[in-house]
Amino acid sequence: MNNTLIYGYGNIGRTDDGLGIYAANTINKQENIKATVKTSYQLNIEDAYEISGYKKVVFIDATDDIDMPYYFKSLKPSHSVTFTSHELFPPSILNLSAELFESRPEAHMLSISGYEWDVCEGLSIRARKNLDSALEFLYWFLNKNSNDKKCYLFDVKRSLMEEKSNVKL
Repeated sequence: MNNTLIYGYGNIGRTDDGLGIYAANTINKQENIKATVKTSYQLNIEDAYEISGYKKVVFIDATDDIDMPYYFKSLKPSHSVTFTSHELFPPSILNLSAELFESRPEAHMLSISGYEWDVCEGLSIRARKNLDSALEFLYWFLNKNSNDKKCYLFDVKRSLMEEKSNVKL
């Protein structure tokens, strides 16, 4: 079993909402990536058990909240109350995994910017560019030298690497 789980989720029937699934499926086709890949329409309570068997988890989803191609951040367990089981977030899944299975994997969220949310399969052109940039970063992250302590985000417009954050890797 691999030590890393890549978990892409979203709705491929809602244009760019499927970015997480498209990302995970693309990663799954790469022979040089040593990770288990899972996709789902949404996060479920059962995923707490699934992630408990891994040392590292990267969740991938679409977003319309950021003004950059993608955003990568570390996650910590958090208990959040929602009124439905149809709206679970990665920190809640991490919290359940810690409480129920005493498992605390290193966890990260890769949010990829989307622009179109119509009922239609396929990605918008802009979202596809963001996906390519996010995957380039993720390949680096998954294969990086363990002595490297900086996190880089790739800027699509300038095609240059800029140091954006000090994520604990």
